Amino acid sequence: MSPIATRRTHGPRLSGVTWLVWRQHRAAYWTVLAATAVAMAWIIYQRAGLTDRLTAHGWPRSAPDKWLPGMGPHAAKFVQAGFGLGFIPVLLGVFLGAPLLSGDLENGTAKLVTSQSVSPARWLAAKLGVSALVIVVCTAALSAQYGWWWEPVSRR
Repeated sequence: MSPIATRRTHGPRLSGVTWLVWRQHRAAYWTVLAATAVAMAWIIYQRAGLTDRLTAHGWPRSAPDKWLPGMGPHAAKFVQAGFGLGFIPVLLGVFLGAPLLSGDLENGTAKLVTSQSVSPARWLAAKLGVSALVIVVCTAALSAQYGWWWEPVSRR
């Protein structure tokens, strides 16, 4: 048997239009995933600093008036991060959404797609679906971690 025939696949494999969409926009997708990982690491770091400060002031056994004063720097970072998270849709639209279709129009790929066996509707659905999946996964992960960051203070 040839080495290709004996090779085992690990996990789901992309094929067809989905594979092509991932292949065309993989740099943007990996950039979004990497930025999400960096943001999540920063939130973990901030949460560690917050819990260190809280435990140094007797949290969770002490009353909030013992540890609540002096939370200004942590609250400011939390508000800044929330403000930054509000810009994510704009950034994703500019760096992921705009090149998604304009690149096809600019390079002539849109004409090529309409002459293939894949319908234009399926092509568009694949392009939007893969991008939406990446965006939803990253947004859900960041949202959950953002809530987890401030959870010790919010449940006081």
